[in-house]
Amino acid sequence: MDIISDPAQLASFFLVGARANPGHPVDIAAGFPGERVGVLVLKQTVRSDGSVDGAEAVLDVDEGYSAPTFPEFIRLESDLCPNKSNFDVVVVRALADVQVPVQFGELAVNGTVVTSQLLYGWQDRKTAPRLAYAYDPAIWDHVLEELAFDPETELLPKGYANAFCNGGFIASNMQLLNGHSVRITPDVGPIFDTDIGPGAVLRFTQNGVPGFNELTIPDAPQLSVTLDDDPLSPQPDFNLRVDTVVYDTSASQFLVVWRGAIDWGSWESVLELAALEVS
Repeated sequence: MDIISDPAQLASFFLVGARANPGHPVDIAAGFPGERVGVLVLKQTVRSDGSVDGAEAVLDVDEGYSAPTFPEFIRLESDLCPNKSNFDVVVVRALADVQVPVQFGELAVNGTVVTSQLLYGWQDRKTAPRLAYAYDPAIWDHVLEELAFDPETELLPKGYANAFCNGGFIASNMQLLNGHSVRITPDVGPIFDTDIGPGAVLRFTQNGVPGFNELTIPDAPQLSVTLDDDPLSPQPDFNLRVDTVVYDTSASQFLVVWRGAIDWGSWESVLELAALEVS
């Protein structure tokens, strides 16, 4: 499917992937197999002056840190995932200057405090608690092939839950909707000395961030699918929503990711030939 959009306004990507049936981990025997979905990913960059553009691309791979001290750390996770159970709000900065998660401050949505313990960075995919959503640990030792993506059988490993894609530290059933405010308030904390190598120490404070720390969720992009230049009827419902907000303290900007999905089996034959206009 071709995506027609203004790259000056947002970045876009379409993929076909697999997710667990929302609300149920993958379990063929229990009647909850994985499902193939067509996924639309749109990304907006919101500047400190309130302007919105598409300067930051949709990431198809994780982006690491340029600093050589902690090359294994992820600065920005790939945007290509089929589904997130809850929204992610993640705070990042330019340098990987801490080796363990450090508290940043408070997150409030529409004036309601969601957490007072918002941390820097992403949860590690290879350790608990995030890893617990990736597979059924009872089969880990003896059926490694069960962990592989296999579109001809289970699509996803037994026990896989969509929460595995959530790399933030937020546990909330709230949704981020058009016009909602997202306010991230840093703690006024002590000074930290972090050893970054032989004879080198990096000093920073938890409150040493730019003053721009409140986002208003932009209006949802409008979608229209056409086939041979004619609007498709009925239109596929992607159920587009914001599921990722990244606060980049170094650039003093927010990255807003919209994601929507449709049942690929029902729409594949049509959408492979169609165009999706995003405005």
